Amino acid sequence: MWVDDLNDCFVQFCELRERILAGKSVEGIKFMYPTTLVPLLPYIENGISINPDVKGYVSSISKSVNPNSGFALDRIKKHDKFSSKMDCMIDELSTGHDKNTLQYFFTELYANIHDHSGFTNAFAMAQTYRRKKFVEFCLYDDGITIPGSLKNYDDTFKSLEDCELINRALNGESSKSKEKSRGFGINSSAQVIVDGYGGELFIASMDGSIHIKPGDKDPTLYVHDNNEHFRTNGTLVGLRIPQLDEKVSCFPFLETKRPFTRNSETKRPFTD
Repeated sequence: MWVDDLNDCFVQFCELRERILAGKSVEGIKFMYPTTLVPLLPYIENGISINPDVKGYVSSISKSVNPNSGFALDRIKKHDKFSSKMDCMIDELSTGHDKNTLQYFFTELYANIHDHSGFTNAFAMAQTYRRKKFVEFCLYDDGITIPGSLKNYDDTFKSLEDCELINRALNGESSKSKEKSRGFGINSSAQVIVDGYGGELFIASMDGSIHIKPGDKDPTLYVHDNNEHFRTNGTLVGLRIPQLDEKVSCFPFLETKRPFTRNSETKRPFTD
C-alpha cells in the first residue's frame, strides 16, 4: 500500500502483522518507515522471513553506533533509562536541530515507558531522510498500554474509549499526575513537535489512536471497535519533525500546558 503519513505506516504494520499471524510471506515489502518497522521487530527477532533488504537494514541499524550514520535502533532495557545509542543519535540529529529540544522529548518518551508500561519488549528507532528533509522517530513497547495504565489508576476512566484516554494522556492526565511536576511532559513534547516544528504525531495504544498531521493543531481520534486487526498490544508512538531553517527550542513550551482537543467527531478505523 502507499505510505504517505504516520497513520498509513500504522495501517501497513497492521496488515503485515495479520499476514505474519496467518503464516503468509511479507518478503515482498522492500522498504518500511520506522513506524511500520519497529512494532514488527519482535516478530523479526523470532525469525520470520522478511525481505533481504529489510533484513540487512535491521542488522545495520542494530549494530551501528556511528553518530554520522543518520539512523539508530535501540532495544530499551528495564534499568537503562537512556542509552549510549540514543546519545549518538541525538548528537547526529543535532545538525540542524536544537540538541536540548531533541534531548527533552526523547528523554520524556523513554521515561514514560519506564514509569508506566511494565514492558517486556521495547524499542526506539530514529531515521534521517535527508532528501525528504525530515526525521522520523518511533517508539514501541508491549506494556500495559496508555488506556490500561489510566484505567488502573482511576475507575472512572473505564467507561471511556481508548482513543479518548490517549488524548487525555496527551493533555497531561497520568497515573502519576497527582505528583508534583508529573504528567505534563508528553503535553510539552507534543507542543514542541506540533506547534514548534509543525511536525506530525501519531499514538496508538490498545483499541484507539490519535493523529495530528502537519498543518493541524489538534488530533483526529480513531476508535478501533475492539478490532484485533488494528489493536496495539502495547503503545506505539511515531513522530516526524521537519528540517527547518531555524532551530526550534523546547523552552518556550515548557511553562504552559495547552489543550489538544479533537479535530472533529471520533472516527471509526481509518475512514478518512
